[in-house]
Amino acid sequence: MTIPGIIVDYKIKQTISKLKKVQTTFSNAVLMAVNEYGPIDTWGLVKDDKESAQILGIRLKPYLKILDDCGTGNCENYTGQWHLLNGIFQSNVTDYKLDFYYKLRLADGAEVFLRPPNTLHVDINGNKTPNVMGKDIFRFYISDNGKVNLTGVGENPNSAGWRQCNPKTGEGWNCAAWVMFKENMDYLKCADELEWDGKTSCK
Repeated sequence: MTIPGIIVDYKIKQTISKLKKVQTTFSNAVLMAVNEYGPIDTWGLVKDDKESAQILGIRLKPYLKILDDCGTGNCENYTGQWHLLNGIFQSNVTDYKLDFYYKLRLADGAEVFLRPPNTLHVDINGNKTPNVMGKDIFRFYISDNGKVNLTGVGENPNSAGWRQCNPKTGEGWNCAAWVMFKENMDYLKCADELEWDGKTSCK
């Protein structure tokens, strides 16, 4: 393997490790918060609402190891505008400076953006580029029972939601599922050749 190939392989392994760590970390945090405040669906969270984002962030952060808490503010040192995997920018969604995202930086440097009522986005390398969903930004879903799931698969890893990870046509929302189950990011190179229950690598 060439030096560039080794570097790419190392970065992908880092991505896999960080995503698994985020899922475990937030699963534990959500469980602790649910034990204290009751089920999340009783918290009165409203979609894309600043006050709801503050409730979500304030109730979860005591159970997280964080370097920085930006809250719902417009923090210049956090990821700002980002793009979907197919290159699209949607100003009402793909801008973390919006006040319905509660922003935290974890101890490992990853940035987390909590969006009420039940989603979290993680930028595994902070505000460094490329800032693209499915490349360095990934989404998780917090279910009513407190589990932190991989969006697009939920309890069923055979879901076709990962097909959004085709960079030619997909928005990239559900790529955490592929990365964590298949332990590669080959959808960036040969998505048309891959199948969840079939070929899972470009090789």
